[in-house]
Amino acid sequence: MAALSAGVAAVAILGTPVHAQSVESLQAELARMRAQMAVMQQKMADMAARIERAEAERAAAKKEGEGAALPQASGEASGDAVKVKWEPAPSISSPDGRFEMNLRGRVYVDAGFANDDNDTMNVDATELRAARLGIEGKAWKDIKYKFEVDFAGNKATVKDAYIQWRKPIAVTVGQFKTPNSLEEQTSSRYITFMERGSFTDAFDFERQI
Repeated sequence: MAALSAGVAAVAILGTPVHAQSVESLQAELARMRAQMAVMQQKMADMAARIERAEAERAAAKKEGEGAALPQASGEASGDAVKVKWEPAPSISSPDGRFEMNLRGRVYVDAGFANDDNDTMNVDATELRAARLGIEGKAWKDIKYKFEVDFAGNKATVKDAYIQWRKPIAVTVGQFKTPNSLEEQTSSRYITFMERGSFTDAFDFERQI
């Protein structure tokens, strides 16, 4: 009986340090795992914060970029748009004003009627004296051009066809009015009658090349 008691006591004595050592190691392992989990949680929190900041910066940059792009796009649209005007005549021009084209034209109709009291003479006639259509404008700001054709008389006659460089001096090449006679230089739109003075024809004050 004494021997059995001694054996049990020995087992108890020997078993106690082993159990304590296992608990301590388990607790140490748990502590190490908790520390690792805390580190991982901190890393995940840091990563989430960085992702959130990156998303916020990207959204702000996108909003700023859209805000800057809208005025630029609208400016480019308005800047690149060709200007069209209908009054006083159809006109097309570039946004910077360096190029311009104007449509021009005029129609003169001459009509007459004569009769007498006896109805022995009834004369009436209509003639299309002028039916002109053309364009005029400028190119590269300093070059003026004009081209106009008259379709009266069942034929097409070129009236003006020239280009003019206006800086530093005016140089004109083509068919145009020669600088003679104020009456000839005045447009037919601003004279009293459709016909000019006969002396302008006598001295050949006409358009020349």
